Amino acid sequence: MKKFLLVFFTPFIVSLPLRAQINEIDSLKALLPSVHDTVRMKLYFELSMKYKDNLTDSAKYFANLAIEESRKLKYLKGEADGLISLGRIERDNGELAEGLNLLFKSLNIYREIDDLVQIGNAYNDISIIYAMSDDYEKSLEFFLKSLEMFEKVDDEQGVSYALNNIGIVYQVLGQDSLARAYFIRSLNIKEKNSDTYGIAQAYVNLANVFADYELFDEALAYYFRADSAYALIDNKRGATRNLVYIANMFLEKRNADQALRYASRAYELAKRYNFNVFKQDALQSLVTIAENVGDYRSALKYQKEFQGVRDSLAGEEQIALQEQLKAKFDSEEKDRKIELLKNKQLLDQAQNDQQRLTNYLLMAGLMFLVIIISILGWGYAYSKKKNQTLKELNKEKDQFISILSHDIKGPLNTLKGFTSILTHDSEKLSKEELTIFGGRINDSVDNLLKLINGILDWFYSKNSPGALTYEHLNVSQLVDDVIRLYKLTADQKSINVINKIEPGIGCFADRNTLLTVLRNLLSNAVKYSKNGDSIRFDVSQLVNQIKIIVTDTGVGISKADLPHLFEYSKSKVRKGTNAEIGSGLGLALSKDLIESNGGELSVESIEGEGSRFMITLPVS
Repeated sequence: MKKFLLVFFTPFIVSLPLRAQINEIDSLKALLPSVHDTVRMKLYFELSMKYKDNLTDSAKYFANLAIEESRKLKYLKGEADGLISLGRIERDNGELAEGLNLLFKSLNIYREIDDLVQIGNAYNDISIIYAMSDDYEKSLEFFLKSLEMFEKVDDEQGVSYALNNIGIVYQVLGQDSLARAYFIRSLNIKEKNSDTYGIAQAYVNLANVFADYELFDEALAYYFRADSAYALIDNKRGATRNLVYIANMFLEKRNADQALRYASRAYELAKRYNFNVFKQDALQSLVTIAENVGDYRSALKYQKEFQGVRDSLAGEEQIALQEQLKAKFDSEEKDRKIELLKNKQLLDQAQNDQQRLTNYLLMAGLMFLVIIISILGWGYAYSKKKNQTLKELNKEKDQFISILSHDIKGPLNTLKGFTSILTHDSEKLSKEELTIFGGRINDSVDNLLKLINGILDWFYSKNSPGALTYEHLNVSQLVDDVIRLYKLTADQKSINVINKIEPGIGCFADRNTLLTVLRNLLSNAVKYSKNGDSIRFDVSQLVNQIKIIVTDTGVGISKADLPHLFEYSKSKVRKGTNAEIGSGLGLALSKDLIESNGGELSVESIEGEGSRFMITLPVS
């Protein structure tokens, strides 16, 4: 079962349709020139909250204005309101450490001015960060404090949202019956107050419960209800998150088309409105969808982007800072309890003890952080090395299969030609011709056995360092062996294959790998030559090297294809002049094999006139 996003809610501003929000925003902005002091600070805060779900940059702008101008006026509530708004924005964008820092500051100020409603809101927002950090026990503790505070001041909206958030924590802890009870209590209050935004989130939470029990159709029904509610109030953040839920449900139902549709919509919305947390989750769903349908190119693209977003949201420095701030908040709670002690001596002793404990915890925390970073570093290095090894092994596997594809098809086609003649035209053949054909079949079988043995030797040499056997080779004799292997195939297209290399000319290389390359080059030359064309083998002697040249008068290679000729790719496969099929990997393999012998493989070609392949090898 796919784990669902954990999204908690803050009871402060009722979400309205975007058009209504724009009208309200315009009305509030129109009031700014005519108001001053504390009223102006309140307008900044309301504007920040109204922009929060759709335009985070504007929300940050007004939150910062509230903080800066309130500090100049020494207006503590205005400063705290700006801090709590900014903390929510940073938290929702995945910046948990910075969000916790800002929320912690706002809570201290609310306590100083004894603003009970906002203390409840701050408890709620800090609890969300504990939950997002997987500390559900601590999260539940503070959600319950938030509920207690809202009930104390008779804030129904706050009570409904606290009930909702407590239900989510119970759901995560596996206590589904408690979770449903809290969700239903929350939904009843929201319906009573016509809270469309709250009703939408209640639908989402109930859908998640159904999803946990793999009742996918029932879950989808609630998700679609939530989608309609979010559309009614045009809440982009809620809609984006809900689209990810819907995509994941269709994934569970094995409906890749619908899953792709909704995951793509979620990704586009998250990217447009800079919802980084939801962008990460949409990308994760897109990776899974692409893998399920075998689209590994798209899966790799989405995985790279997912990794980048995840790294930006959960860097080591942010995690360390987040843990420090959480410890700071816990320490601050302990300080408040100590302040209740009547005895000054006990208070002083407790503060001293706490300081020592804090120092020990900081030292232990730093040591733990160093150990974790070391383990992560080792794990990353090991994983990188292992992945590289797997890539190399996979490449060698592809090389082996491709060589079989290239080299065995040729001799088998030759045998097929001989046996076809014997099967269909045996009555027309004389006894002498039958004897000749039998001898050629025997030669072809021998060559095929040699070929298979050579390929196996090459494969084992690739997996055993130093297993290549370098020796002085007679180039002309090797070329003769290769020409005999493809003679029938060439004769069927009336192609004249000529060996112009003088006997006795030699090179220093591994026999099996050089034979493989020569077979590939001749096979390609025959494949891309027309009836009546010619293929010629020549040698050019250089200082301490020789250059084996394979020239054909075939169709040649276009300028566009020439730079990519030696790449491993199925996309560059061309059919031969008689519609022969290739794998597209032979030349790339040949280049690798020649380079393993300390040589080079290059090409010159003119489209429509032919090609020249040149193998440069040492002579000693």
